[in-house]
Amino acid sequence: MDTIAEYGIAKTQKLQYGCWEELRAIQTRGELADFFIRGNGFLQDFPAKRASRGTVRAIFEKRTIPDNSEFDFLCEATKSAIFRAGGSSIIDWGLWFAWDEGTHNFGL
Repeated sequence: MDTIAEYGIAKTQKLQYGCWEELRAIQTRGELADFFIRGNGFLQDFPAKRASRGTVRAIFEKRTIPDNSEFDFLCEATKSAIFRAGGSSIIDWGLWFAWDEGTHNFGL
């Protein structure tokens, strides 16, 4: 007998896989800064949790990244956030349920 789940917990990545193609094409510190600037709210907050205030200021005010080590680190951290399947800083949690009118009442 098959068991079919009627509800569960869902994870939604904040950085969509579609960002990967754009990230792969980035070759300069300015291009990476533009990637963060153009991104959604999460992507704009992403460097603040991983880089110094000076680096974040350079990204959003000067549209560049101060040095190659910061560039490499932020590129790799962003790639990791796209591919990782967990970690509360890169996912949102939600509830899903199968709705069959008249048979499920979750008090909503």
